[in-house]
Amino acid sequence: MRERISEISLMLWIFTIGVIVGGTVFQMFVIVPEWSGDLPDSLIQFFRETNWAAAQGRFWQFQPFYIGYFCGFIAVISGWKNKARRIWLLVSILLGIIAFLSTVFYFMPYGVFPLFFKGGEGLSPEEIISRANDWIFWNKARFVVLVLCFFTALKALAVSPKKTN
Repeated sequence: MRERISEISLMLWIFTIGVIVGGTVFQMFVIVPEWSGDLPDSLIQFFRETNWAAAQGRFWQFQPFYIGYFCGFIAVISGWKNKARRIWLLVSILLGIIAFLSTVFYFMPYGVFPLFFKGGEGLSPEEIISRANDWIFWNKARFVVLVLCFFTALKALAVSPKKTN
């Protein structure tokens, strides 16, 4: 029974991270070029004249993501006896936590709120350019962390669900 719970929870964790990786790819290749082409004017125009920030928020604040993260923890707990799987799951969860915490403590306060929700209002043009370029650079680093999170979770799924100590 524990193995089955671990398998299902792991699959839901993989699905969650897969959706987040997919959303990040869409954001990087479709949305970011729309607002970063001629900084700061392109960012100001894009976010002040559209409702994109609210639409984007609906995706990234999608409540099932939190259920997916919870499933990742359940997969670790229920599959703890399988040492080979446990190691890959712990690495995946750790990478997921790093991505989540970087979002909460860096991306949201430094970029999302002042740039996307406020369209850079109250910031100098130089500060908008600096923050936008920093956000783009560090978002690529976060993307690498998310991809590694996804593939380590897949590796955990590939490990036999039987107890291996």
